[in-house]
Amino acid sequence: MKQGTKRVLYGLYLLLAIGVVAWIALRDPQMQHLGQAIAQVNLRWLFGVFGCMLLFWLLDAGVLHALFQYVQKKCTWLYSIKLALIGLFYGALTPCQSGSQPAQLVYMKRDGMSASISTPLLASKFLLWQIAEGTIATVTIPFCWNFVRAINPYLLIVLVIGYIINAAAIVAGVLVIWNQNAVRKLSHFVVRIGLKVRILKDQTRWEQETEQFIQSYKSSIDLLFAHKKTAILSLVLTFLEILTYFGVTYFIYLACTGHAFSLVRMLEIISIQSVLTMSVTFIPVPGATGASEGGFYVYFASVFPGSMMFIGMILWRLATYYMNLLAGVVMLIVDALTGKRKPFAPDPTPTQEE
Repeated sequence: MKQGTKRVLYGLYLLLAIGVVAWIALRDPQMQHLGQAIAQVNLRWLFGVFGCMLLFWLLDAGVLHALFQYVQKKCTWLYSIKLALIGLFYGALTPCQSGSQPAQLVYMKRDGMSASISTPLLASKFLLWQIAEGTIATVTIPFCWNFVRAINPYLLIVLVIGYIINAAAIVAGVLVIWNQNAVRKLSHFVVRIGLKVRILKDQTRWEQETEQFIQSYKSSIDLLFAHKKTAILSLVLTFLEILTYFGVTYFIYLACTGHAFSLVRMLEIISIQSVLTMSVTFIPVPGATGASEGGFYVYFASVFPGSMMFIGMILWRLATYYMNLLAGVVMLIVDALTGKRKPFAPDPTPTQEE
């Protein structure tokens, strides 16, 4: 894509982000009391928000760091943190976070890691995330089913679609183990449909990319099975990472309401946040802009006081989206200034754990 086109698209995205917030603000009858709402925010609980985001970044880096070890790649914690923040930055700028792994692959290749190791490593991380997020949703959706239906029954359709898309990645992993040819035939069938309805072009290119995806997925699963202890550790860290990310909403709730800490209420809000994330994660817009802000208003309307809804949504979006962008920019600047290259030694042949 040409640079001029990219600038136009990012400009349109910025206008969309501003437009959505402005539209929500204009429709909120409590906006006339915005000044009072800001004054009521309990700043003490915002430290909990920052703490959750910091822990989220460290856990994301921790998963990468653990995965580096099982491919026998020694690196510093700082490098793992840098790679994690770069991935979150580019993920925030692309639809469905699709730019995260490609950006990390570019940096890992630049720093001396071959694609034959970095690709399955990042595919493993992606698969672990899908398993953890899907498992959490499997627990929270039944608890929130009546809650969502009471808001609007049609939201259940959106929620189920999001859940199916998430589950598809896990099912693909099972099929890759069980029957690669079945996955290959199914993928080629989907490509042919895409070509017929003119969503896709260049059949050869898409079939080649499909084959590369299957092979990298297979390699990632082989790595996870070959290094079970590290895989379990990485999965546990991923669970904690996602729960910490969802926990941001609870601390914003405390900041906006002034309520005392309650474990039961925290679990309720984390459950609602899980359902919201599953409902908007497949929206093909960077950061699910529009759907995220609107979804927050819809799902948390009965949780936040009406006068605090707008400021709560702004604080949530600033923390969970724009803080990732800011941290990523800082890390990109640090990377550019330090100019370090080739931290990795030549690739050894990975060995299996005992």
